[in-house]
Amino acid sequence: MLHRHHECCAGFGRGAFALPGTQRKYERSLPFEFRHVHLALEVHPHEGLVTGSASWQFERRSQNATTLELDAVGFQIDKLELKSGKSWTPLEYEYDSESLSITIAPDCTAGELRITYKARPKRGLYFLAPDEHYKKRPFQVWSQCQDEDARHWFPCHDKPHVKTTASFEIKVPDGLLVLCNGVLTKEQKDARRNKHTFHYSMAQRMPSYLFTLVVGQFARVQDRPARLQSGREIPIEYWVPKGKETDAKRGFDRTAEMIELFSRLTGVEYPYERYTQIVVSDFIFGGMENTSATTMYEHVLLDETAAIDIESYDLVAHELAHQWFGDWVTCKDWAHAWLNEGFA
Repeated sequence: MLHRHHECCAGFGRGAFALPGTQRKYERSLPFEFRHVHLALEVHPHEGLVTGSASWQFERRSQNATTLELDAVGFQIDKLELKSGKSWTPLEYEYDSESLSITIAPDCTAGELRITYKARPKRGLYFLAPDEHYKKRPFQVWSQCQDEDARHWFPCHDKPHVKTTASFEIKVPDGLLVLCNGVLTKEQKDARRNKHTFHYSMAQRMPSYLFTLVVGQFARVQDRPARLQSGREIPIEYWVPKGKETDAKRGFDRTAEMIELFSRLTGVEYPYERYTQIVVSDFIFGGMENTSATTMYEHVLLDETAAIDIESYDLVAHELAHQWFGDWVTCKDWAHAWLNEGFA
């Protein structure tokens, strides 16, 4: 387990550094700047399906550009519209099941694109359910986007050099909780349809690989807030499988202290409005530093006997450090991902 704790972040240890003579691969050009995305999605846990829309606010950078491109793998595109002013109008586009190329008129300097679609993600968003081999597996949905797997569940410019603000409107069957980046701003229950919608807002910019979406049944454990020198207080929560609340406190109980320490050591206060650590089933890495909401594997939770010999603070500290190194300051491309890991 101690060894696995250090295999914590996606992409870590996948290959060697570039060899001498390797040509520099520059970031994809951005003739349009992406400002904000709103994801209005319904998650269908039993069907492995996501339906809804992604709305991108953009501004023109290049006078001559006529095409805006988004990464989108395996989607069924139902509708694509542009809002420039007050009304929505259909747009021409080409889609090859990997890239969405959208025609933008030369006189359009800014606007909002709304892509209505369906997706059954094969990567990026994972659907868990019981089966004959694991009958007690919970129904869960969780994302894991690093390196470039966000494109499997929402259309985006799936590169680390593009950072945007975001908002989420996620509808799920009643009885399930939803965690996204940022702060929870509103909840809506539809008793007639047995649905529950969670609204989140992320005010700070982030790249697509740090977007998070988790759906499931969890116990929510509140710890003391981190108290920063400016007077800010950072709310802290741990979302864990029900019945694991005591283990959560045992593994995560120094989180507030770490936030306070890292804020002092870096000279930059924790940048976000809250910090949540969520433990999911069958996670493919030890942890993933999604902005403001880290996803953890089950082995971070230690019972009283295991805690005699080992602790989880190394993984907790590493993923938290990424909130500064990787999240707040992000590499331009994946050739520099070793900086994220090295600093953390």
